Amino acid sequence: MFRLGLGRAFAGGLCAAPQATASAAYSMAPAVAHRAGPLGGLGRAALPHVLPAPLTGAVAAPARGFASRKHKKLIKMAKGYRGRANSVYSVALQRVTKALQYAYRDRKVKKREFRKTWIERINAAGRQHGIGYSRLINGLERSNIELNRKVLADLAVTEPMSFKSVIATIKQPK
Repeated sequence: MFRLGLGRAFAGGLCAAPQATASAAYSMAPAVAHRAGPLGGLGRAALPHVLPAPLTGAVAAPARGFASRKHKKLIKMAKGYRGRANSVYSVALQRVTKALQYAYRDRKVKKREFRKTWIERINAAGRQHGIGYSRLINGLERSNIELNRKVLADLAVTEPMSFKSVIATIKQPK
């Protein structure tokens, strides 16, 4: 059976396969008519092939997109990472997942670090006035002064005279 069209392609170019006309193709119908189908058993070969017009000039490859919005969003989150971690989805997924774990953990650590800093500042300022941290906090509770550590540390740094008056209130005998 002959194909209509340009023939078979191989590494060296197009081979010159014999061309058949549509009338010749219809005349080569198989002997078994019930298996022939509407095109006489020739399948697509009976239809004339329409070839696109030859392209002129340089053709740019189509821009490659993302598989999904999820991939695009994750690659955007990985912006600034080194190596393949900012462009390959599977690598970026691992890096972004780990980064989110670090972010979650460090939000808790940040709170601990601030509290630690406030306590250090309160202790240092209290010792300048002759009272340690634990006695200062205990005195605040006994005097019903409700200042948290953040405010106390800020007073100690920015308003030393106000902090001194708080300590004076604590030291007064009841």
